[in-house]
Amino acid sequence: MLRSLSFIVLVACAHSARPNPTSPPEPAIAKVNGVVIPLHAFDEEIAKITERGAEIPQDRLARIADNVLKRLVEAELLIQAVKQAKIVVPQRDIDDGFREFKDRFQNEEHFDAYLRSGVVSMELILGRIRDRRALEMLLVPRLKVTREEARDFYDKNIRFYTELAGMRVSHIPFKLPDEPSALELSAVNERVKQALAAIAAGENFNVVAVSMGDAPSQAGDLGWLGEGEMDPEFKDAATKLRVGELSGPVRTRYGIHIIKLVDRREDRVLPFEEVEPQIIKSLENKQFFTARRQLLAELTPAAHIETFMPAAYQDPEREERSPAQDEKA
Repeated sequence: MLRSLSFIVLVACAHSARPNPTSPPEPAIAKVNGVVIPLHAFDEEIAKITERGAEIPQDRLARIADNVLKRLVEAELLIQAVKQAKIVVPQRDIDDGFREFKDRFQNEEHFDAYLRSGVVSMELILGRIRDRRALEMLLVPRLKVTREEARDFYDKNIRFYTELAGMRVSHIPFKLPDEPSALELSAVNERVKQALAAIAAGENFNVVAVSMGDAPSQAGDLGWLGEGEMDPEFKDAATKLRVGELSGPVRTRYGIHIIKLVDRREDRVLPFEEVEPQIIKSLENKQFFTARRQLLAELTPAAHIETFMPAAYQDPEREERSPAQDEKA
């Protein structure tokens, strides 16, 4: 079933917002079937929006506050529904979700930097994963994507599953000023000769790109490039190469390049069997949000909900507007 980490669902906010039973009572922003949503949960969400420092008109601030409160109430309703269904998320599901989340980062260092930024804690990440998975388990009876539906989506959107013709190219770039002097041009040409000599002597192309070129972060690899993604001089030189072959120095508006053609491909339609899992996952994710809306539409009328919007976030002019005017605003 779904493991995607879409954090549009604010279940985690309500989960983390539950007060410690040993703490003294704090002001509430709402009560849902007797369960308190503390004011600080609301304040934290508002702060994320207003911390940029821009002045927000009172009527717009009131609408933002309404939306934040609505999402917190909905999140609490969903938590209560999960609890009533006695759903327990297996640890392996949390572990799988955490691995998927970490895979979004280029490497371990980037993930550690994200944690150090203070934007989110490990506890909150795992809580979000657990709450999302619990909701998925609750909605399982409402979620079902057949192979026929996936095939129909594939047939109607075949353009999304077509790899266009192109070349996979690596290069070693050497920067030049817009109008290089003879001395500058000579110095760069000397570096190009040294790089070509190193490759001819058996040095790895990507190693030379990092150690001797001017774009070490790319390590030479430009990936797959289509017809309109290359400078004309660059494309002409790459087109003439056989797979695995190197060019001589190629001058473009960006400088001088040594080009290596890594691979070449024609237009290719990815077979349905190859993309079926990702199509099913995408359709399941769409169904998930539809089912979530349906569940909330069922839970809300039957719930006892009290809200305590602070006066600072109320729109004094709202009573004077008609519903149509408020919707337009």
